Amino acid sequence: MSFKVVSFLIVAMMLTAQAAPVEKTPEETRAELLAAGLSPQAVDGLYQIFTNAQSAAPKDSTPSPLEAFGGVIKLFQDIDAFMKTQSQQDQDTFKTIQEKKKLEFEAQLAAAKNNGSR
Repeated sequence: MSFKVVSFLIVAMMLTAQAAPVEKTPEETRAELLAAGLSPQAVDGLYQIFTNAQSAAPKDSTPSPLEAFGGVIKLFQDIDAFMKTQSQQDQDTFKTIQEKKKLEFEAQLAAAKNNGSR
């Protein structure tokens, strides 16, 4: 994983630790991915990866920041490996979704930074 990706993940984790996220239901997320053009097979595979990641997380304790970061890295590695097994169309669509989400995240980060400097 490149330094740029790891840096982005660190910033994302720090921001999400400070912001109150609005969680989507699995059904909302599935509908969003399908509407973006991912195949049902790809969406189901991604859902399984997220389900596995959630079940691997400790239930009775809070993980250390290092453990949490390791879990996020593994999640991204699993997603990357899975998407490489999907059709080129799904890979391209997923890349577009990632780029869109990155831009949305950067806009939220800039807004939070601007609000914090007032």
